[in-house]
Amino acid sequence: MNWYKFSNKSKYPTRDEARDFLNKNYNGHGTLQCYQCKSNIENCRCSRRDKHQVITINELCYKCKQKKTAQITSPEPSVTINVYPQEPIVKEVIDEIEMQNPGYFKNLGVSEIRLNTGGSEFGHVEYNPQDPQRQKIIFLEFNNIKRIIENAVGTGDYQNVSSDAKEQIEAYIKAEVKRQIGATLAHEKGHLQDLYQNPENPFSGGENAAEQETIRMGF
Repeated sequence: MNWYKFSNKSKYPTRDEARDFLNKNYNGHGTLQCYQCKSNIENCRCSRRDKHQVITINELCYKCKQKKTAQITSPEPSVTINVYPQEPIVKEVIDEIEMQNPGYFKNLGVSEIRLNTGGSEFGHVEYNPQDPQRQKIIFLEFNNIKRIIENAVGTGDYQNVSSDAKEQIEAYIKAEVKRQIGATLAHEKGHLQDLYQNPENPFSGGENAAEQETIRMGF
């Protein structure tokens, strides 16, 4: 008799279900084995092989877990976005968004993130039916974002802090800059979605459409 025939349940029980099965039907005599490689996970210490039951359980042994973990790799971004001029931290944010949300920019045809065009805001998009390709660009004022966050934190006091504190401040600034870049990209993508959904009445959803996308993305 085996677990499957006895229980009419899944072929691979949990460890607790298997132990309970052995205790009730085989006086606890039995071995639990990995469902992938069939190696023993728990060995029966008794010598009653005539009363012994081997049960494959819904659990991996240590070696199989290690192999499975090694096979898990980070997905590649689903689309290449041109960032001009190049700015590593912006590219890093874009890649992270695309890894978690494949096609996030591609599904709207966004092909470029253009930085530091002289605007006073954090970012913008344009309605330009005479040049549709320009409507596929998100304009990001990276220098504005970085400057405002640095000013808010107060980087001028670096001389009066320890090296550890300085590292913590720099790490905090980087995290905040990345968060604001992500929020701005999501905000502007919300505007583009609004534009493409109703091209006859562009940006009719106003700031609410953009903010809803920012909130949806968790920024």
